Amino acid sequence: NGTAGFATLTSAQQDELLRAIEKTPFFQAVRFDTVVGAFALPTWGGNRDYAGWHLLGLEHQPRFEAPFGYYDADENRRG
Repeated sequence: NGTAGFATLTSAQQDELLRAIEKTPFFQAVRFDTVVGAFALPTWGGNRDYAGWHLLGLEHQPRFEAPFGYYDADENRRG
């Protein structure tokens, strides 16, 4: 059928092909889905073992803890 797989192309040919399609709606959708999958919650089907978050230096926090400080010290003592 005259088509070759992407992996069989040279680096220069791969770059040329990607530049030719990077502004298409299809490529933009694939790029968006890739970014979302890399950083979404693993329960949503991506970011296995929080690998995407670890790339950014983030740790998973299962619950939110407010950044208490001097401005609310009195409130914290009231409990």
